[in-house]
Parts: sequence; C-alpha cells; structure tokens
Amino acid sequence: IQYDSYAYWQQNRSLNQKHIDYWKEKLGGDLGVLNFPTDFSKKAIPSYKGALHTKKYSQTDANTFFDLSKQFETTNYIVMLSVFYVLLYKYTQQEDILIGTSITKRNHKSLEKLIGFFNDTLIFRASISKNLSFEEVVTVVKKTAMEAFAHSDVSYDSLVNEINPNRSLSTNPFSKY
Repeated sequence: IQYDSYAYWQQNRSLNQKHIDYWKEKLGGDLGVLNFPTDFSKKAIPSYKGALHTKKYSQTDANTFFDLSKQFETTNYIVMLSVFYVLLYKYTQQEDILIGTSITKRNHKSLEKLIGFFNDTLIFRASISKNLSFEEVVTVVKKTAMEAFAHSDVSYDSLVNEINPNRSLSTNPFSKY
C-alpha cells in the first residue's frame, strides 16, 4: 500500500452513520464560548504565535502521579487530561468544556510501516462541576475519551462538514474563544 492509495481511500470512503450520529449528538446544541481570561483582546486574525513552557518534575512527584493513575485504574494521559479539565474549569467556571487532541490514525496493520501523515484531531466534550471529586472527574473524562476513541473513525474534516457548526474564521470550528 502507498500513501496516495490510503489518501484516496480516506477521501472516498463512505462514513459510518452510527459514528456520525454519535458526533452529532455529542457536538450538537450550543457549543458556547470558553470565557478564558486573557491579558489582551483577541485579534480578528489569529497569529498562532505561542510559547513553550517546560517544567521538570522530581522523581517523587512523577511516582506520585503514576501511583494516582494506577489507583484510578486508568492511563497517565487520562489523569493529565482530567487535571487540564479541572484547570480550565477553575479559570472559566464553565462546566461544558471541549478539548481537541491530536491522534494518530494508524489503526490498520498495513499502515504501521507506511510513511505519511496520519494525524487527526479528536474532540472531547465533558461536563464537570465543582460538586465532583477529582476521582469522579477522572471517571467522566475516561468515559468521554473512550467514547470518542470508539468513534474516531470519522475524520475531523468530515465532522466539520457533517455538523456544520456556526463558525468564525478566527477560531477552530468547535471552539469559539
């Protein structure tokens, strides 16, 4: 198999209606605006200029985090994603939050050694509140992620075309902040 064959197949295959229905329900309704506090007003045309911040954690902190993942019987990714949801909730006081994550679409054995770009974006939409314990947040995020991965066969571009959310050219179609 060659990458151009894969790309042709991706563009011309029919979409699974069960997956489309899931995403229409999950991403339907008012997506809202994430009211994230900023120190400057949003520009009409995004610059995509960002910053990179790194922090090295001690082995003790890392082990504590790994132990937490084991305690909740989930992956480190889900625990860190849960921390991110809590952080966004703390800053915005909003309960309905969408997070986009990058995934690799090498879900067929024949694609493992093929050279090419197989990344896509997957949307997680979870509702959390101040009444939830962190363990309950992890449970909600884990369920949200598992459902999203189970329906990840629909590409991000297809989702945008199928759902056709209200859009602004200055933001991502599923985020309006």
